[in-house]
Amino acid sequence: MRPGLSARTEKSDQLQEYIQLYQDAGWEYVTSFGTMWHYFRRVWMPGELPRLYTDVGSLREQYKKIQRVLILMMFLNLIILSANMTNLLSYIQDRFWGIIFPVLLIYLLLFGLMGYGYMKMGKKIKKMEN
Repeated sequence: MRPGLSARTEKSDQLQEYIQLYQDAGWEYVTSFGTMWHYFRRVWMPGELPRLYTDVGSLREQYKKIQRVLILMMFLNLIILSANMTNLLSYIQDRFWGIIFPVLLIYLLLFGLMGYGYMKMGKKIKKMEN
């Protein structure tokens, strides 16, 4: 923290710098939700793919952040799956095909999608390193 500035003043200054950075790139600041989510918009031109993260370092860090979130979600869902299976198996052992199998199938699909997303982010990161 810079001397003489409170934490709130410094955060406000950082937010203003953040907003100015995106305005300089052609994005209009719309609103915020809490202190973490800031919404911007931009006029769409046909054939254009507007990006907020344009330099390689920022993109790589964004992809790594997505990978970390996917790993966390997989871990949390594994805990939830374990709890669900423990409960289901203790109450309804004779209903494997009616309840347990569909739940396992849904989780298998969920883990497959998250694993696919993790691998895609990894490929993008490797592509940037070359």
